[in-house]
Amino acid sequence: LPPITPVLTQYLRLRGVCSGCGHKHHAALPTGVPNGQLGTRALARVGTLSGQFHLTQGKIQRLLEQVMGLKFSIGTISMAHGHVAQALAEPVQQLQMHLSQEPVRHAEETSHKNHNHMMWAWTQVCDWGAHCAERVLRGFVIKRKLSFFTRSGRGLRFLERIFSTVQTCALQGRQTFGFLQAAIDSWLAGKTAPSLVPDHVLARQACA
Repeated sequence: LPPITPVLTQYLRLRGVCSGCGHKHHAALPTGVPNGQLGTRALARVGTLSGQFHLTQGKIQRLLEQVMGLKFSIGTISMAHGHVAQALAEPVQQLQMHLSQEPVRHAEETSHKNHNHMMWAWTQVCDWGAHCAERVLRGFVIKRKLSFFTRSGRGLRFLERIFSTVQTCALQGRQTFGFLQAAIDSWLAGKTAPSLVPDHVLARQACA
């Protein structure tokens, strides 16, 4: 395999204060460029490593440095989770809406603690049966056992959305990384997000 060479792009944003009114000005980033130090592909990579491969933030940090030559703090990885969660808000909400319209749904749950409060993660699937609902929760359980889970609202939103995305992509034979990058690109550009709902389901529900 050839060595991975990251592409670094620096943006200089001018700041200033109006001498007349005292209003502060700060130049905006170009459309499609996220705040922070990670670009869209790196954000999608962090989301994939965490959600699909169950790596902790510390392991992601070390992998980015040792394999890709990228040095970032744990805080940057956490911010990346927040960006990914925002990018997935629209497609996951659409998925939940269409799932609620399905005549037959199979559900499964597992518990976890957050600040000593007991919480539950639920999964719902249609068409594949109850055993499938149990299988799609396994990744969530593995993540819980391999890490200290999460203690923040941002972390909870990331987990619920990334696991919904990872398991839905797996059931449909789609690549998680590719979907994440498309969702992040759409979110940053202010465009409609790609859908997690299969086309035949959208067509059937539209005709119902």
